[in-house]
Amino acid sequence: TDGAYSAYVFTEIKKASSRSFKRGVCYATTPNVSVRNLKIEETYDQNYAKGFQILNLQANTTYYTKAYVQTQNGTIIYTTEQSFRTPAPLSVEMVRFAEIGYNSVSLTGILQEWGGNIATNEHGFVVSKDPNFGSQATKTYNLGYRTNLGEFSRKITDLEPSTIYYVRAYVVGKEGTVYSTAILNFRTLNAPNVSVSSSPASNIAQNTANIAGILNNLGANASVRVGFLIGTQQSAIFLGSTQATLLTLNGNVTSIGNFSTTVTNLQAGTTYYFAAVVFDASGKQIGLGEIKDFKTLETPKVEVVTNAVTNITNNSANLAGRIDNLGENKNVQVGFLISTQASAITLNSTQATKLIVSFNTTSPTNFSITVRGLQAKTTYYYAALVLTYSNGTPIAIGEIRSFTSN
Repeated sequence: TDGAYSAYVFTEIKKASSRSFKRGVCYATTPNVSVRNLKIEETYDQNYAKGFQILNLQANTTYYTKAYVQTQNGTIIYTTEQSFRTPAPLSVEMVRFAEIGYNSVSLTGILQEWGGNIATNEHGFVVSKDPNFGSQATKTYNLGYRTNLGEFSRKITDLEPSTIYYVRAYVVGKEGTVYSTAILNFRTLNAPNVSVSSSPASNIAQNTANIAGILNNLGANASVRVGFLIGTQQSAIFLGSTQATLLTLNGNVTSIGNFSTTVTNLQAGTTYYFAAVVFDASGKQIGLGEIKDFKTLETPKVEVVTNAVTNITNNSANLAGRIDNLGENKNVQVGFLISTQASAITLNSTQATKLIVSFNTTSPTNFSITVRGLQAKTTYYYAALVLTYSNGTPIAIGEIRSFTSN
């Protein structure tokens, strides 16, 4: 009890001729025990049967004992000598460690002896960075109640990479906490590096593009976040950059795989550089893929053609043109500039005469107009013209052509 061992010796007097004598048990760790050895003695109390508790015995030790009575005249009568062995003390040992990872290890211990227990209150392992098992660097892994001897194991998965750990087994019984005499040590493996790759951009338009990456390894992280760095300067794309635009995708990622996002509000006809990036739980950038680039599509240009003049008279002619592309415009105005001076035919001319054919052109088409009031035998210069639908601002002009009236 409480770390000490004891035994009960039961005696019985078969026949007593007097009620005034002594009785007891004597015991020793060697045979042929007598009252000259350790003994427990008392005066006969009319009880024929009597149990004696021997206290403060040594663990794992053989004891020899005899019951005896002493008559009034001093004669000592012994029983036949008996022996018993106290249990071995509560004992636990480390057996091995195996399957060492960057944050894990499998531990095995063995409960060897019960001591005076019929079960243990708890058992398990104590793991520490400190060989002296200081409390600041030590953690206990309790496997709970146990009712049988033998090996016990536990896989631990919350260790730090590249770290030396010390481990010992323990058990808790009546004696208190008993630790293994053997203290093993091991070093966890280096953590795998976080790995991420950048994939080529796709679905590239004037102002948008889809950029993608692949998370290849989370390293020692249970979860990470992913995103991209993007900018118009390649030199701005580096781990931890604050010069590029940072795009963070929502949600934690707990496994490898592909990820992507659509980037908007890009400038047309512009080269962009980007790289996939990985963040830890604190938001720190811990992994960067290779730098990729793409160029957004150019803004489509308004295209207009000046066609040859027809039906020339002394005071009129038919001017013709064709709009092949409206550019970014859903609808435009089309017409012509005409003048007797070639130098007056410019996009934003205020010297030439402007003739509007259509105020709402919505698709590529031919257009024409008959211009009247011309002077006979006069050379005229003209060009097809495209203007914005909303306010009539000139945005494209065809080649300059000429004709001479009759």
